Amino acid sequence: MTNAFSSASGHPVEFQHPDTSAQEALLNPRTASDRTKKALVEAAIAVFGEKGYAASSTREIAKEASANIAAISYHFGGKEGLRDACAVYVVGMMHRAWVSRLTQITESMPNLTPDQAAEQLETMIEVMASFVLLDNKARLIVRFMMRELATPSSAMDEIYTHVMAPAHSMACTLWATASGWDADEERTKLEVLSIVSQLFYFRMAQDVILRRLDWDRITEPEARKMIDTFKFNLRAAVAKAREEG
Repeated sequence: MTNAFSSASGHPVEFQHPDTSAQEALLNPRTASDRTKKALVEAAIAVFGEKGYAASSTREIAKEASANIAAISYHFGGKEGLRDACAVYVVGMMHRAWVSRLTQITESMPNLTPDQAAEQLETMIEVMASFVLLDNKARLIVRFMMRELATPSSAMDEIYTHVMAPAHSMACTLWATASGWDADEERTKLEVLSIVSQLFYFRMAQDVILRRLDWDRITEPEARKMIDTFKFNLRAAVAKAREEG
């Protein structure tokens, strides 16, 4: 499956699934074998995210998944293959949460006014933030991604290529229309990265946020307050960018 749009520079940007069949088996397992693979992948995401790839053992992952350790070699060829399968799963989860909604935005992008582009950028931030803040598996996924960013691997390459890079390019295109800056400018890329990184920080620092705000947990009302804050910051940034030109 591919969802494409053009950046402000005219280059096509695509959301692509790295392996549709493998992804489908992990996201919607229909056989006992597929269910074992999904359990192992979800366990690996949790263990890799907590301890890092190097410090994690296949025995611990198999125990977490209530599976035989030999199943890791059988299904994935070993620990490295399991790590790559984690990336396929993460990309699939993000595509399921984001891409159908983001595709609706891309279809309107060529004809947007600056104010409409700013509104669509807010919508994009809300779609991403809703998943990151409220999905039950998002915290484990974000933790896994942070670990992978610290020790770049083929798994991180997959996530970057199929999710992070196209999402960033899309946001840069919207930012360019909203602000009057060029989508390929360094300052545009930095500004968009600073905006998007808030979402992941708020998820990673959840315990700090709960303590500082005296919240018991993050549910829909708390997430709404955070999303409103992200939008407030975005509007201020767009206004400042327009002022600077």
